[in-house]
Amino acid sequence: MIKYRDIEWALYHQVLIPEVPPHRTVNISVEEARSLQRDSRVYFVRWTSNWDCGRETEFWYVIKDGSSSLEELSGNTRSKVRRGLKHCKVKKVDAQYLAANAYGVYAKAFERYEDYKRPVEKAVFQRQMSELEYGKAWEFWGVWNRDDELIAYSQNRIQESVCNYATVKFDPQHLRLYPSYALFFEMNKHYLNDRNVDYVNDGARALSHDTKIQSFLIQKFKFRKSFCILHVVYRADIIFLVDILFPIRRVFYNTIFSFAAKLAVLLRHEEIRRSPLNNLT
Repeated sequence: MIKYRDIEWALYHQVLIPEVPPHRTVNISVEEARSLQRDSRVYFVRWTSNWDCGRETEFWYVIKDGSSSLEELSGNTRSKVRRGLKHCKVKKVDAQYLAANAYGVYAKAFERYEDYKRPVEKAVFQRQMSELEYGKAWEFWGVWNRDDELIAYSQNRIQESVCNYATVKFDPQHLRLYPSYALFFEMNKHYLNDRNVDYVNDGARALSHDTKIQSFLIQKFKFRKSFCILHVVYRADIIFLVDILFPIRRVFYNTIFSFAAKLAVLLRHEEIRRSPLNNLT
């Protein structure tokens, strides 16, 4: 973690991203971002501005604000929520429980992914999960079937008055029980109605793969895209690489090979940065 201009910046795969809820303004100039990048030696620094700007852009967060109710959902979704709640039990747990019991769900979830990412080893998963026990910002939920078998879980991060659904995993063998409908309905109700947070957030536009969760939440649970402006400042050699590869960027899209997929993420950032929609002037 790096602190710069009263904001903490977290390192994700050699990229610095501010550790603040997305609506919070990050007051940093391009020149300051270059200085931060040089000091930290990361590939690039990324942040957003003009939160919920009211017009379509190429970058967004998927959020739900206001209240949550069964009545606001379509008849089909209401039916699946009821079936999910009938066949599944949903409740909050602690990190130690997930560390001891959730690796099977975590590993099986990767069977449905169509990208280069692979699960970490069990010991690494357990250590990382256990470490979250000491962070007051984290909360955890589990979903069990009628045999008391854990079939899904969620790691949620609370930042100010926002809840981020940071990691959500489902065992694909149990999707017929509608655990996703039960879990999101209960979490939305808890955070939006009972806790009265400003909004729940399923994260930014996914650039490494086409996540089905975000589309699911928009279509089924009245989430929406909160459009904003993406800012990226690269390391000098990364700028050189981007300029060379950008004209042939689509060659790298839709690949599952690790190195090419990472280049695709980099080039998608640049495609958004260059888009006319990424400029409010």
